[in-house]
Amino acid sequence: MISQVTHPVIRARATRIRDASLSVFVAPQLPSDPLAAMPEGPEIHWMSSFINKHARGGEELFSHVSRSALATHERKHPPIPIPESWEHFTIRATARGKELRVVLHGMREGAAAGEIPILFRAGMTGNFRLKEDGEEFEKHDHLRLHIAGTDRAICFVDPRRFGSWQTTAAWGDDEERGPDLVHERALAVENIRTRLDERVFDKPIGEVMLDQRFFNGVGNYLRAEILHRLRVSPFRRARDFLTGALEGSGGNLFDMIETVFAESSAILAKYGFTDDAERHTAFEDWLQCYSKLASTEDGIGRRIWYDPAVVRGDKRKGKRAAIDEAEDTAADETPERSRPAGARKAARVSRKKEAARVSGKKEAASISRKKATASVFRKQATASIPRKEKAAPEEAIPVAPARGKRTKQGQVDVLGPPPRTRRSVASAECATSRARKSDPAPAISQPNKAAASVIPRPANKAAAPKAKRAPARRGRAA
Repeated sequence: MISQVTHPVIRARATRIRDASLSVFVAPQLPSDPLAAMPEGPEIHWMSSFINKHARGGEELFSHVSRSALATHERKHPPIPIPESWEHFTIRATARGKELRVVLHGMREGAAAGEIPILFRAGMTGNFRLKEDGEEFEKHDHLRLHIAGTDRAICFVDPRRFGSWQTTAAWGDDEERGPDLVHERALAVENIRTRLDERVFDKPIGEVMLDQRFFNGVGNYLRAEILHRLRVSPFRRARDFLTGALEGSGGNLFDMIETVFAESSAILAKYGFTDDAERHTAFEDWLQCYSKLASTEDGIGRRIWYDPAVVRGDKRKGKRAAIDEAEDTAADETPERSRPAGARKAARVSRKKEAARVSGKKEAASISRKKATASVFRKQATASIPRKEKAAPEEAIPVAPARGKRTKQGQVDVLGPPPRTRRSVASAECATSRARKSDPAPAISQPNKAAASVIPRPANKAAAPKAKRAPARRGRAA
């Protein structure tokens, strides 16, 4: 039983969603505060507008930059030294996807004196706020841009300290961050089109939409809302869906991205990115899928929200795809109803067989690719294991073959023992010495005649049989 929740965003959700495809009840987990999620494209662009607003479009003068006592990570939170030659500096912010760049423009005697670019990444809880006169700095105001002649400052706030900043003029590496989906739409579409053959697009579209190389600015709540409004299952293979989207038949994916971005930005423009009940309520009322419908864990460990009815419909559509394709290709000029009933039935059976054959070919090709991949990995693993060197065989002592009878082909049938090694010879000598002590005349087995011929038998006259005397002849001697 789900206990009642009084949080203004979550409220009480004790109802369960019936998933007929699984025949089980799927209860959506109570989500954390949506505002506690990672800031996404609309939030980053709002931060850029917030900074420019309080910097008065680059006219406000700033004096220096400081850090909090908790900003001790030298790589993620490096110090920002201001040249002594600068009297003041102004700032201007721009956003691109999930990255924010603030440029400090130095001034000396009213003229430009250089610039220092700072690239921010908000992490999980990054945000900006304005510290007013007479107000104390908060614990997590990690980077502070002090306004000259006042006690005010624009502060980068990050309670969980996953965010970072660094002094660089370049945006993120192209291997990590792609173009902005809204402000650089043409570049973003071309980036996906030219790389659609990469293996990453074999994954579900729900996972690929979090890859910032292709969907820079999209996060967890945006992917849920975009796919839900397009009525697309997040578990569909990304390449299949994006191929149609790039050809203009994918449900206007990029138009929907711009629409959802604009709606989220409108809420931010009205209520700001603040943690209050009014903004929570407005954001919760705007959401249609995220934190409201069924959810599960995707392949990269993130919670993904979806409509079970859309997923079931997509599965049925996938099963019918091969049949529909076969029906389209096998369409005849003769109308279906004008044919006899038997012909229509035969045509349906033929189409089903053709669809099964196409589906079987695709499945066999998939299995073949998997086997080839496994074979390559197996060879690589085998090659990486060092082979043990074989021990040198023991030197065999040549033994003279025993006499044997000659066969019809002129070969000699050797009945002697097989070649013996040094170890076997030593064992035989020990056995012979023990046999001499116990039995003066040991029994000789048939296979060891050659060995017995070498070993001298001890003399024992008493044991020798007596020769029989020849019988005397009767009669006279000749």
